[in-house]
Amino acid sequence: MSLWAIVPVKPLRRSKSRLAEVLTPEERNALNRGLLENTIKTLIDIPEIAHVLVVSRDHAALALARSLGARTVQENGAPQLNVALSRATVIAKTYATQSVLVLPADLPLITPEDVQVMLSRAFDPPVVVVAPDHNQKGTNALLLSP
Repeated sequence: MSLWAIVPVKPLRRSKSRLAEVLTPEERNALNRGLLENTIKTLIDIPEIAHVLVVSRDHAALALARSLGARTVQENGAPQLNVALSRATVIAKTYATQSVLVLPADLPLITPEDVQVMLSRAFDPPVVVVAPDHNQKGTNALLLSP
């Protein structure tokens, strides 16, 4: 299975806006940089993942991703997650990837073991694996293996 991990990233200085009352823009930037770095390092160390592709409109996030060994794609136009993910998926498919794992950059507790558990569920495609958030109201990861 050829697998690419796609990591969408909001602008580092503006992300985590709910923390704006307690963190300065510089502190939020540092937090988001650390989260992105942790996510990329976690994914790059997983042998089953052929490539990590970071999609963002933030030049600093893309530069950081490249410095860590990830591929990058610049988001075009309006910041819409589905559009960014569609574009990243098309790029991955041009390299003959068979599966994609979409994982946000802001999962502070993500471990290689967590990702391995998800990947183990995709042994007999077609498969869609969804990892819900703690409150079961959102998605923390999505694995598509058509």
